[in-house]
Amino acid sequence: MFSTMRFDVDGIFEIKRYCLAARIGKIRTKSGFLETPYLFPVIDTRRQFVSTQELNELGFKGLITNSYLLFKRKEIVDDIHVYLNHDGVVMTDSGGYQILEFGQVNASQEEIIGFQEKINVDIAVILDVPTGSNANYAKAFESVQSTLNNAQTSIKLRTREDILWVGPIQGGEYLDLVKVCTQRLSSLPFHILALGSPTEFLERYNYEKVLQMIYTVKLNAPPSRPIHLFGAGHPAILPFFVALGVDLFDSASYALYARDDRYLTSLRTYRLDDIYEFPCKCDVCRKFSPKELRSLNKDNRRRLLAKHNIFVLAQEMAIIKQAIYHGTLWDLIQSKAHYHPALFRAFKFLINHKRYLSKYAYLNGMGRSGLFVLDHERPELLSIKKRIKEHMLQNHSIKKIAIINGQKISSIHELYKKINQIVNEFKTILIFNPLIGLIPFELSEIYPLYQLDVENSVSLKRAALNSINFLKRINVEEIYVDDELLLNLFRKTFHAKVQLLTKHNNSN
Repeated sequence: MFSTMRFDVDGIFEIKRYCLAARIGKIRTKSGFLETPYLFPVIDTRRQFVSTQELNELGFKGLITNSYLLFKRKEIVDDIHVYLNHDGVVMTDSGGYQILEFGQVNASQEEIIGFQEKINVDIAVILDVPTGSNANYAKAFESVQSTLNNAQTSIKLRTREDILWVGPIQGGEYLDLVKVCTQRLSSLPFHILALGSPTEFLERYNYEKVLQMIYTVKLNAPPSRPIHLFGAGHPAILPFFVALGVDLFDSASYALYARDDRYLTSLRTYRLDDIYEFPCKCDVCRKFSPKELRSLNKDNRRRLLAKHNIFVLAQEMAIIKQAIYHGTLWDLIQSKAHYHPALFRAFKFLINHKRYLSKYAYLNGMGRSGLFVLDHERPELLSIKKRIKEHMLQNHSIKKIAIINGQKISSIHELYKKINQIVNEFKTILIFNPLIGLIPFELSEIYPLYQLDVENSVSLKRAALNSINFLKRINVEEIYVDDELLLNLFRKTFHAKVQLLTKHNNSN
């Protein structure tokens, strides 16, 4: 007997926390909740190295398998949860990837939709036509049109309202087609939107292209729809995709790598023959040395390698969630960026889109000792600057201000001592920070302004010029600074009265 639950398209996803464009959220299905970001391990029932029980023990509450292969093999007639021995969430793909691989599938849209409903899946994908990475524009356009036609047809074929339906986005590297496909699918009743055709780009380390595709989707999809990225499963790049707003992933990488005797780590894969000592302490790596693992027969070796690999993926997703929760996702990405040129190019892409990321930056001090800043590129800085400017623009009558160089202040006690000397004379006291610019004193103890740890090579001249331009905008007439260096910088380009605070105090 099937569930009588009904899921509205925009009512299944509850967002709990943002960091950059990453989202910790809860997706509601008839078999329970999934917390995002989440990675579905791909299950191949004929060649499965890690049991569903072992996956459950690692915290994987949702699995994905291929409905087309099940349909073709005629392996299942009842409930997919019973068949997989899994009482959590089950997602099924439709066989679209087989079209990309073999050119066609021997099943109709009606058969795939009906079969997924029959076996009681929780999340189902319609039969799409993948674009791939080698298609010319005409072929890509055709794949988008076919996918959109299938999407429209699928709506009429559905008979159940308790399944979350996934709309696959095609278009490949042609971003105008990705945009059109996203917009059209967003207007249709699909609970989840999934970006297709990234696998070949990922295999070539063309992460920039995939990020461009994700960015296009995010600009054109409603925020209420979770975004799935098909086939992405290397831990080195996952936080970059999450930062741009991907909520869901699926991957068979853990098994594919194991089949090829490859050992997965958070930054790269190693050939098992090239490993001197395991850098991991999972059950497999604690029980076996590299030499002992190499000596096992092929089946046992692959099973144990797959078990290690899926552990690494589970661990990476936990690290990413923790980084989102504590607001340190940028730190995690930055730490990975210098490990491989492709990762650095991905990092540069995020830097070039920091204005977009800053819109979602959630600044909280929970569990952190400070905000560590190495350069001007951190997206949270844009969010901080915007809020400070909004605060200062509320008062257009600022004519006379005092500026204290925060770089020369060694303690909060020293800062208060300076403030107390001038507080009766100046209504507006600003603290100059080379990275943020001008910070109103009344905001200086709000996180993260009171816990900014800044790398010293930041350009003082650049920061001063930005501050001067803002002061001109609010029509400040008199500026008093406590530092000779700031005095010289401000006097060069600011035409209002600029003096040292010491001279001002002496004249009074």
